[in-house]
Amino acid sequence: MIFDQFEEYFLTNRTAGSRAEFIEWLGHTVADTDLSIAFLIGIRADYFAQLQNFAPHILEPTSTHTTYQLQNFDTELAKQILSEAAMNDGIAG
Repeated sequence: MIFDQFEEYFLTNRTAGSRAEFIEWLGHTVADTDLSIAFLIGIRADYFAQLQNFAPHILEPTSTHTTYQLQNFDTELAKQILSEAAMNDGIAG
């Protein structure tokens, strides 16, 4: 599942109360090993620290092991990157 421009989530949900339900759902979904789902969150650098709001529901939400800084790339390269990531995660063949 791809969440692009995820900073909009923080602009729309400005309080901890308005964020709680989604954060809890996402944490349960990420932790559920019976689900075959992966998440890719695209977020502007100036909102990156806001991802800490997902702890403790998601362990180390800004870990260097799971976060990557993307550069600008064209549509074809984006398709290639997403396709390779899906194959590496075993969700595409």
